[in-house]
Amino acid sequence: MKKLLILSTALFLFSCSEREKETVTETGSITIEQGWARPTAQGLMSAAYFDLVNTTNLTDTLISAQSSVSDNVQVHETYETEDGLMGMRQQPSVALAKESTTSFKQGGLHIMIIQPKVDLIEGDSLSITLSFSSGLELEARLPIGSQPN
Repeated sequence: MKKLLILSTALFLFSCSEREKETVTETGSITIEQGWARPTAQGLMSAAYFDLVNTTNLTDTLISAQSSVSDNVQVHETYETEDGLMGMRQQPSVALAKESTTSFKQGGLHIMIIQPKVDLIEGDSLSITLSFSSGLELEARLPIGSQPN
């Protein structure tokens, strides 16, 4: 009986400590600011740029991007090769430090919109969804045009 009481108490304390962990919440949010996407014709390439602002006290990781305008949306990075040429490579994830801003810009991180199913016309907008390792899904509408000032 004593062993049963000790086991029950231990299980109760363990379940309480797990419950407390689940109710801890961060302050702040993750937002997309200064967003825009390049115009292009259907079937060609486009890119989306923005600042990803994390005002929370937790780190998170961008793991994918989606858009209804294309079946193939990827997180990319521009880099310089050993020959001094510029190249692009897909990034499986992008770490987002707590209380920081990560810029997706020309010549750096960006979202590639590969072979859009429609023309991306200046003055229109497109919807993009970013998925994070925390389970957060962030949706935004980005104007199609040139880089905002």
